[in-house]
Amino acid sequence: MSGEGGSRRYEIIEALKTGGSAEVFLGLMRGENGFVREVVIKKPRAHLAAEPRFRAMFVDEAHIASRLSHPNIVQVIDLVSNPTEVYLVLEYLSGLDLRELLRRCFDVGKLPPIDVALYIAAETAAGLDHAHRATAADGAPLNIVHRDVSPKNIRLTDVGAVKLIDFGIAHAEQRITETAAGSVKGTPGYMAPEQALGEPLDRRSDVFSLGICLYQMLTGRNPFDAPELRDRMMLLFKSPTPPVSTFRADLPPGLDELVARSLARDPLERYATAAEMGRDLEQMLHGMGTASPRARLVEVLDELFPDLRQARPSLQSALAAGGEASSLPGWGDTSTAAYAQTHVPDTELRSVAKTTEVSTAPPVAPALRGRKLAPAVIMVAGLVAVGAVAASVIGGTERVEPRFDPLEPRAAPRSDPPVRTPTVAAEAPDAGVPVVEVPSKAKPKTKAKDSEQHISPEDLFRAAAALSRRGSHEDARFVYELILAQPGARAKPTVLRNLALVHRSLGHMDRMQACFRDYLELRPDAKDAARIEEMLEAGEAHPSVLCLSADEASLVRARAARVGSRLEAWVEDARE
Repeated sequence: MSGEGGSRRYEIIEALKTGGSAEVFLGLMRGENGFVREVVIKKPRAHLAAEPRFRAMFVDEAHIASRLSHPNIVQVIDLVSNPTEVYLVLEYLSGLDLRELLRRCFDVGKLPPIDVALYIAAETAAGLDHAHRATAADGAPLNIVHRDVSPKNIRLTDVGAVKLIDFGIAHAEQRITETAAGSVKGTPGYMAPEQALGEPLDRRSDVFSLGICLYQMLTGRNPFDAPELRDRMMLLFKSPTPPVSTFRADLPPGLDELVARSLARDPLERYATAAEMGRDLEQMLHGMGTASPRARLVEVLDELFPDLRQARPSLQSALAAGGEASSLPGWGDTSTAAYAQTHVPDTELRSVAKTTEVSTAPPVAPALRGRKLAPAVIMVAGLVAVGAVAASVIGGTERVEPRFDPLEPRAAPRSDPPVRTPTVAAEAPDAGVPVVEVPSKAKPKTKAKDSEQHISPEDLFRAAAALSRRGSHEDARFVYELILAQPGARAKPTVLRNLALVHRSLGHMDRMQACFRDYLELRPDAKDAARIEEMLEAGEAHPSVLCLSADEASLVRARAARVGSRLEAWVEDARE
């Protein structure tokens, strides 16, 4: 695989993660005279690479990021785009993202040190300010808004650098492609109110998202997290946000006010720029007397991740072997089988530990995991001043950041009954094996109505099973949930059982339990019932979580209406 100039060669070392819209690989860039450099290679998923609009969006990301040269923003090295392939080459950042740091802190029962949290936020603010002020080659302002500032997009290196990554959904004046007016993109739980409503955004929207990240580092909780979507909207638009000092008493003077200003619901009351917020953060850091915040971050990372500096075995082997560059497995075609064995799922992050500063009661997992949103109308009960909120799921299943579970009990979600729908497969006796067979008498059924294709549950089931076999668990989850989301239908056990196994593959143990509970309710005498019950008893109980709530079913149906062509492609692939 060659770069555009022909002198750069990229050798793929291993798959790092696969989201719904892109695959990320660790690689080596080889050049003349033994030159070698570790890189990250990002390419669209095969089913999206052929779509002109998505391809244009992917190229847009490269053009936007190429205008950003700053120590706190990931560096773009190369873009390759030709009729057969398209991929982005980025600098390799040895380390982890902020969500991984938070997870480890929760696991060991403590919160990140305050000076480390302030440093991470200040460095992120510096990167954001540079992006907000970026200009095109002719000097015209790009007016970039990142739109997805969340822990998964804040990268921490093993030498203490903080880098903002992933400008894939950023808004910019000179983008070739742009989101339709009124649509919503971003990470649920990290959006500013105006972003959740689909209103025009500016740099202050990113400030709000950074404020949520800072609040979470300081308290271990997302102030806008709740079990149900309507509850999250209530928190975002209506309910007062508890001051940080409610959960942590050792704060320096003024930090409560700083966080509150970053999270002001009215943009006019917020920090006008990320630079202004960053200056206040740096002044507070200086007042705390931390000589080198970067060194403090390195100390914390070394303590929590003793093996962080060890090179990946695959990278060590590749460097020792030398050799020629190789193509990505499946590069240029739709196959993912070549690297399926080494694929590492991008599992969701959940907070499961306790801290001494907050309640020690076990957390309750949120009912809706992070998903990107697009236009749909969701009526929010009790929001007199707000009215309708635009929120639904856009095309693509790219992984987005889930909110961390609060470290205190929450009110149980409404006891909506799980949505039921028919399926066609027979169950398998092994609780660890997904059901993938469909009775031979079930024939594909498609019916055209007003030029719209209606895909049968049988075809959806085949597609979901095929996606699961390929390791595309996020896509499989969406299709299984779409089967369950059909109004007025009754579920048979197999869909619930397969969906439970998909949740287990993704690390959603609370959802796995909920779907298995519904499966056993319908099939208490199943051959694998005893094994499943053992599994449920061995894990932490999440009795209040639903397999699929009514609100989530609405979001799934809205998303399906926008990604019909992708569903049809999955169905066709499953028939082959």
